[in-house]
Amino acid sequence: LVPLALAISYFAPWLVMPLLMIGGAYLCFEGVEKLLHKFTHKHDDTATAPTVMADERVDEKAKIRGAIRTDFILSAEIIIIALGVVAHMSMAQKAMVMSIIGIGMTVLVYGLVAGIVKLDDLGNWLQGKSSAAARSVGRGLILLMPWFMRMLAVVGMLAMFLVGGGIIVHGLAPVSEFLHGHHWENGLPGMLASLVVGVITGALVCAVVLPLMKLFNKSAAAAH
Repeated sequence: LVPLALAISYFAPWLVMPLLMIGGAYLCFEGVEKLLHKFTHKHDDTATAPTVMADERVDEKAKIRGAIRTDFILSAEIIIIALGVVAHMSMAQKAMVMSIIGIGMTVLVYGLVAGIVKLDDLGNWLQGKSSAAARSVGRGLILLMPWFMRMLAVVGMLAMFLVGGGIIVHGLAPVSEFLHGHHWENGLPGMLASLVVGVITGALVCAVVLPLMKLFNKSAAAAH
């Protein structure tokens, strides 16, 4: 992403804002789609156990693909935002600063996420120890992780709306000027404005994209 962003800044700097807006709209779309899935998706209780297990495996693969896609878009958004911050620097300085940001994101953000995901494995490992204290900590981790992961899912969804909505707010001059005129662009009012704009943007994108996706899937199924 860093070399691509540097190439865009050199050959087509006018692309930065449109790419930010597209990425922001996608994050909002992902957030609303997750909400819709949560409230509308129901498992069939009459399904047999093998069918349920197969559905869960398919669902897990879909979740993994979605997580990778969302993380890629979010990473691209952060890199492009950083590109805007260092726009006044020379190309060598841009490359150095953005490389540091890219490495820092990879190690700190995704490294932290990888560690959190593996905490339940740590709990299982501790449960196999001879120490009663270690086994207690292991059991605590295993009991805690489902609740902790649910909380992270909620926080992640809010982050999608706040980041995506914030980008849309700053990219749309009328919205930005309205918030500035009412002194709502900073602090809690600014966060609430980004959240509301993010939800509205995601809903609008879903209203267009989801029917098209269903139509495309039906066409692909008919072709097969």
